[in-house]
Amino acid sequence: MKKNNTILYYGCAAQARYASSNHGLLYSPSQAHLFNFSLARTYLNFSNGFRAFSTSLHLSYNQPLITYDLQDHTIDIEEMKKENLEKSFKSNTYIFKCLLNTINNKPINEKTQMEIEELLNKFTYASFSKKLEANQKNPEIIDYSLLNPKLAAILTDVRPTLISIINNLQKDYPDYFMAKLFKKSDKNEYYIGLVIKGLTPEEIINSIFFHVLKVLSFHTKKLDKSNSTSDIAFGMGKVLVENFYYNEFIKIKNKLSKEEQKCYYLSNWKKDNKDIVEKLEDNIFQFLLGQKISNLTKDTDLLDMETVTMAYREKSIVWKPTKKILKVLPEDGTLFVLPKKIPMIVKPKPYTTRVNGGYLSNDLYINENIVKEKWNLRDNTQILHFNQIFDLVNNLSSIGYKINTDVLDFIELYGSDYFKNELIDPRYSHPLLKKSKLTKKEKMELDSFLAKKELQENILGLAEIFRNIPEFFIPVNADFRGRVYCTPEYLNYQSTDLAKSLLLFSKPGRMYKKDYIALSYLKIYGGSSFGLDKLSANDRIKWVDKNLNNIKNYRNGKLIKEAKNKFLFLAFCIEYNRYLNCLDNHDVSWFDTYLPIQMDATCNGFQHLSLLSLDSNLSKELNLSESTWDDVPKDFYTFLVVCFIDYLKTELLENKNLTPKESESYNRLINMKIIREIIKKGIMTIPYNVSNFSLINYIREGFELEDNSLEWYIYKNEPSIRLKSLDFTVLGKGLRKVLHEKFHKLDLLLKYLDQVARVCTLLEIPIIWTLPTGLVVRQSYMIRDEVRIKPFNHSNKKFSMKVLNKTQFNNSKQITAFMPNLVHSLDAASLTLLLDFYFKESIDVKNIYTIHDCFAVPANKMECLISLLKLTYIKLYSDDKYLLKLDDDIRKNIRSTQNKGCFNEETLEITGDSFPDPIKFPDVQKVIGIVPSDFDFNVLKKSSYILN
Repeated sequence: MKKNNTILYYGCAAQARYASSNHGLLYSPSQAHLFNFSLARTYLNFSNGFRAFSTSLHLSYNQPLITYDLQDHTIDIEEMKKENLEKSFKSNTYIFKCLLNTINNKPINEKTQMEIEELLNKFTYASFSKKLEANQKNPEIIDYSLLNPKLAAILTDVRPTLISIINNLQKDYPDYFMAKLFKKSDKNEYYIGLVIKGLTPEEIINSIFFHVLKVLSFHTKKLDKSNSTSDIAFGMGKVLVENFYYNEFIKIKNKLSKEEQKCYYLSNWKKDNKDIVEKLEDNIFQFLLGQKISNLTKDTDLLDMETVTMAYREKSIVWKPTKKILKVLPEDGTLFVLPKKIPMIVKPKPYTTRVNGGYLSNDLYINENIVKEKWNLRDNTQILHFNQIFDLVNNLSSIGYKINTDVLDFIELYGSDYFKNELIDPRYSHPLLKKSKLTKKEKMELDSFLAKKELQENILGLAEIFRNIPEFFIPVNADFRGRVYCTPEYLNYQSTDLAKSLLLFSKPGRMYKKDYIALSYLKIYGGSSFGLDKLSANDRIKWVDKNLNNIKNYRNGKLIKEAKNKFLFLAFCIEYNRYLNCLDNHDVSWFDTYLPIQMDATCNGFQHLSLLSLDSNLSKELNLSESTWDDVPKDFYTFLVVCFIDYLKTELLENKNLTPKESESYNRLINMKIIREIIKKGIMTIPYNVSNFSLINYIREGFELEDNSLEWYIYKNEPSIRLKSLDFTVLGKGLRKVLHEKFHKLDLLLKYLDQVARVCTLLEIPIIWTLPTGLVVRQSYMIRDEVRIKPFNHSNKKFSMKVLNKTQFNNSKQITAFMPNLVHSLDAASLTLLLDFYFKESIDVKNIYTIHDCFAVPANKMECLISLLKLTYIKLYSDDKYLLKLDDDIRKNIRSTQNKGCFNEETLEITGDSFPDPIKFPDVQKVIGIVPSDFDFNVLKKSSYILN
């Protein structure tokens, strides 16, 4: 195609207008090679070059106008088309294409959603038949004979054998034998028979094939614990039990009247049969059931077992393909199964006190409560009658999303050019795949590569599936502390930056063109995603203005290649170009923005501890003090590095007991450039009660032994930084000491919380606290007993399993876990209160997502969100004085579990017959201070960086 000075403006509605060469080219990357000009009232002339005229320009989201500077670049459309096809990152995974057909060929409604959930959960989407005609009539079926004909043939051939074995298994449990088993003290075999007899052979085979194909997906992983025989057994046992529940539930439901059926759910059946459910939910039982069925994979020569050394003194027995299967598998890995949980095409079912919500199948053939309990806790979290937990989960689950197709198209077209370190080229085969014997380091490298590739394929594959869905939903639930987690796998906003960049809100926020504040937040986000979050807000705004040309022409890659968060920065560039193009449309006064812009709290764990203890000195370093957009945001990690260096210098001058090696280490650390990234992860874990040993290991994580050296470690991201083993110890212990000495009130709070946990442990009672959201956390970690079992018919190998002993507390876990669980619960409570304010704030569209201490809203809502977060902190820590409420909760629990009059409120001593000496309860006033604190909550309102 001839290149010339007259170029085309290609519009969102595929309408074009004339422009000279000094204006630049506007085009849609999603249709870069299509250029369809057969539109009404559009004139085009291709004789000497492009000429175009259009009467109007309509802006829709997924086809933005993007400027491109032709002074630096010329474009041959046919060459671009050919080149991009060669470099495509588009997911070609066959199983995703089949699910895409299912969605495309059916209406978007609850019936289709239920069919999708059943396909994914029951693995009914698999067909191994070679009769393609039958499968073409059923687009929801994945024909494995097309994906891997030889593998499908093997599985087809083995099916009759499996049916015969399963039929014989069911015959092995006649009624008289079941009655005999029931009388035994160990009833595991009885309940195994009960479940097997309650399932069809097809249901059992589906579970077997699903787990076989799961093992075969990226089978070249060497240290993958998810393929361990125990994990596969637990997974298979759980699936079989769920199928059994459903079958029994349906039997009862079908006997009810139509009216009764409307309000009869799986949870009702489980309550009516709690004795059976309690047994079937037992970990050992599910393991034994799953192991019994998974053994059939060995009996039929599908899988074999191998003992693998995972780490020092840690071995695991894993399933691996047999030689027969291995011959028909690609060496670089293929996805053979779909994720069980994906976003929903309809709004999730709301949770109520009577019915479980989220997926439509919840309370039908799956059963997931609004709060997901932790298996090693004896007591469940309680939700009070007046609570905000149901609104939290239902509101977040009801927010709609759509795929950012412009980001997806850009990645698919130019992934190998601009994301070489972030994405794995589909054509790339790792050289270690061809190596027969690998070292431990090589195994870890290969596993990391394959895990990243598997994650990438799932994210991009799911994005392709939902590309044309106008609105989909991401259901959530909460953990025992109230923290919110996304239920779908891979494609969700708590996943990687790749996944987050592919998500847009489905309904726009309305940002008025003259809304300077909203525009500023959009620019600030652009600067932050580029990697300038340590600059002042105004400097980030100026940076965007200064780099406007390259942001407009982002496709040249100049900025994307330099960006810290490349995918998020790409999404910003696309959105900002939409805004700039909207300015040219004088028919509307606002801009519809769909992009979630993210802002993070500064060291959120420390923020909560500083607000709990009213430590004004600490809060100043955590952006909880007065600031403006001209100020540089506080960086707590850099501040601690400076304090640590001062500490080392003081020690060298004043501490006469330092050994020569310690002095050498101190001097090396003083002279070395300690960058914040080295200490960041370690410091982040201190509010979560990390031990010195773990803190030191977190710091060491970023280093590796220098080649041919046994004493020098080099920093992976900057090899010029070299440390010895002693340096890590000095760093870890020194940073903790600086923190405690620098912030006295923080030190008092940590000691108070530690003593509270120790007192409850001595009294052998759970640690219970109530959150202002109506959630009652009941921390009750129990010890685990070791049980040795022999699950295999063909091997004498025994498994050591840890089972919960519900009669004895795990004292060390109770003490160490209290502070992190408290901080996480306060983080969750803040979010819940914030969202309660946010959803009641106005009647307009509510778009928000959260990643614990990170919040994302459209640009027009960020100012409002920050104001509400400040009010949330003031309500929780100033108006309600939460630390005093926590203290009162603990005392009430002690009084209710001990003899009357055992707690002396004046002396804070606890007496009892079971312990000879009084136990001293810590005084909370020592933390808060008898003299009123100088902490001024009004200063919070003046902070410009409470989120940054």
